[in-house]
Amino acid sequence: MIGRQSVVIFVLLILPISLFSQARIPGQARDAASTLEIQLTIGNSRPLLNTPVYVEVSSFQGGARRGYTDSDGKVNFYVTNGTEYRVNVSGPGVESTSTSFVIGPSERYHHQEIQVVVVPTGTAEKAPGGLVAAANLRVPENARQEFAKGMKEMGAENWSKARQHFEKAVKDYPQFDWGYNNIGVTYVHEKNAQAAREAFEKAVAINDKNMDAVRNLARMKLIDKDYSGGKELLLKLGPAPGDLEALMMLAYAQLNTHEFDAALTNALKVHQGEPDRFPFAYLIAARAYEIKGNQSAAQAQYQMYLQKAPNTPDAQLAKEGMQRVAASK
Repeated sequence: MIGRQSVVIFVLLILPISLFSQARIPGQARDAASTLEIQLTIGNSRPLLNTPVYVEVSSFQGGARRGYTDSDGKVNFYVTNGTEYRVNVSGPGVESTSTSFVIGPSERYHHQEIQVVVVPTGTAEKAPGGLVAAANLRVPENARQEFAKGMKEMGAENWSKARQHFEKAVKDYPQFDWGYNNIGVTYVHEKNAQAAREAFEKAVAINDKNMDAVRNLARMKLIDKDYSGGKELLLKLGPAPGDLEALMMLAYAQLNTHEFDAALTNALKVHQGEPDRFPFAYLIAARAYEIKGNQSAAQAQYQMYLQKAPNTPDAQLAKEGMQRVAASK
């Protein structure tokens, strides 16, 4: 058994750019069995919205997909069928709303309509459950239009042009948390970590219920090795976040703050959700088992990581872990 006083937590090479929550990444799974189409409606009609609306779909097993609607109020996801899902809709211009539904085991295509309430420019409303969301901000029309232009450029991966539009949006409306979040994402892609961090901090300061911004700032803190700060932010999403990305990051933060039991529990929950999507959780579980003295379980987790992600930079860490485990027997 490895003594806790001598433990050195290895630094894992996590958090690629693709994990930063932004306007165009719905988090689609490659092996999904069903296409889910979310259609927002206003009454019995389809909305024509100037600003794309944020949609998050999460399964009750823990998986999450995120994306933004087009001008017709639609967004598509690839998901697993035979599962119950919850969808949350939020963003500037609409009241936040959520609903649940089931995709049948044999459904290859599921169309789900969700009624939304459009908020007139210059008004503020309360989100369900008292949550403070970006939708309750008085976003002027100019800021909405600049935000939409920024998202279009972001979709084309024109990061500098996208940021210019988002900067115009926040200049016109300084309380625009969604704008600051996307400014941060553009800076991440341009490898300007300090500017990205500052943008995410502004977004969270304005609205700490903006879950994209909370996740993104937590990622920056973990990259900076501020594990306690990252953990504190992630716990805003709940003690066991339903978003597997957030749960994986929480497990990583807990591993580095020597909360080994909690780290192991959360890493195993990621396995139960979508093991192929986040193989990094196997490394977290392996290290937690190794520290706790369960060498056979640690070896199994290292092997699983190498099976799922043999060509990643962290594969060497898994190989080194297996060597340590073998030497300790």
